[in-house]
Amino acid sequence: MNDNRHRQYVIRLLTVFDQAHQIHCLMSRRTQHITGMTLELSAVLCWIDRENGESTIYQLAANLSRTSNTITRIVDVLERRGLVERHRAQTGDRRLVYVTMTLEGESTLGSFREATFVIIEPILASIGEYELRRSLDQVIDTLSVISGH
Repeated sequence: MNDNRHRQYVIRLLTVFDQAHQIHCLMSRRTQHITGMTLELSAVLCWIDRENGESTIYQLAANLSRTSNTITRIVDVLERRGLVERHRAQTGDRRLVYVTMTLEGESTLGSFREATFVIIEPILASIGEYELRRSLDQVIDTLSVISGH
């Protein structure tokens, strides 16, 4: 490919990133209005849920591409809200801090997921199922190639 063609693809990719960011901001505002949860807070709860209700600060930071300090601040907020609890390992490396989701955290995560569905479902309903699946698969495949995964 020539340099001009590469530039065109870079511009299109930046447009995709910009549009994804705008959608992310819109979703964050709407879900925060409905549930009081930002996407950043909910991302931590979602990851803890994926890990069967418990994860370490380090694992959360690595999996969410955030620093340990950022995750610690997010967990501070979640803990103040009663959505997670922290505890140290009883055996092995006692420096490890585990974060466990509470029943209130599970309930809040369920409400967040339902609010997200309510916001997104009308948008998705306006797109045919085949077209939606094909488009999402292409985007995911392309982003996987770009990110090297």
